[in-house]
Amino acid sequence: MTILFPLDYSGTGVDRAFTDEYNAAIENDISVVFFDQKLWDTEKQVKIDLSIPKADDIVIYRGWMMKPEEYRVFYQLLSEKNIYLLTIPDAYERFHLFPNVYKYIKKDTPPILQFSPKDRIDVSKIEKSLGDFMIKDSVKSAKNTDFPKYFKKDTSQHEFDRWMKRFYEIRGTLFTGNIIAKKYVPLKQYAGKTNEFRVFYLNGFPISISRNSLQDNITPMVPDNLVNKYSNLPSLFYTVDYAELENESWVIIEAGDGGVSGPSPDQNLFSFYRNIKIAMDKDDYIQEIE
Repeated sequence: MTILFPLDYSGTGVDRAFTDEYNAAIENDISVVFFDQKLWDTEKQVKIDLSIPKADDIVIYRGWMMKPEEYRVFYQLLSEKNIYLLTIPDAYERFHLFPNVYKYIKKDTPPILQFSPKDRIDVSKIEKSLGDFMIKDSVKSAKNTDFPKYFKKDTSQHEFDRWMKRFYEIRGTLFTGNIIAKKYVPLKQYAGKTNEFRVFYLNGFPISISRNSLQDNITPMVPDNLVNKYSNLPSLFYTVDYAELENESWVIIEAGDGGVSGPSPDQNLFSFYRNIKIAMDKDDYIQEIE
């Protein structure tokens, strides 16, 4: 098995954002390969370092997000070098764009409405259907900016339009897909922090279950039956984020492609890469909760 990492722009080593992951892979005796991130970003060409994996190697991408159309090109260029990524383009698009995966998880996630970015959105339509709501594009919200965490159901059209202009400014060229309005649900907090977990699934197994909002390690765990319920979604490598509500029930708040989803804060990366390695052999699989 081989992990494909991006080089930093100097071309001298792994992208610094992935240094800890690279070290964890090496410590687990997993082979690694690098591609030239700068060349890909500037010219959409793929250059691999000299240690090209064997044709029958399983190659797992761990790198920056790409738009689905970019990932298709990336995958095709690699396949021309006889390098085949574990995640095929259809699976990447299915999980990278939340509306595509929504139908598989809708029983356990807040309802959504979808709008074209070309159209002016009627806020009253959202409020009538969802009540209080959040806004994101098909991939990301405008978290950690001045954009509202959520909109109350009495938000005026004028105020909403003003904020939507700001949303497009924030997302800029990273804007992907459509506008998604999601019903806002209040999350339970412990010492001011929500109780969220990120689960990585690989080859039908939850290979890591880790706290994802810097909450204390004594907070309630996401229920096993909920985690196991979503172990066989239509991709070999993906993430699902779970959160506890104020009423102590649990919901899915996000899902994503496993190759571009980041680890949780303070996640044990040695265990993560050990389980990546083990998960490809179902008989030897050991689940570890962090």
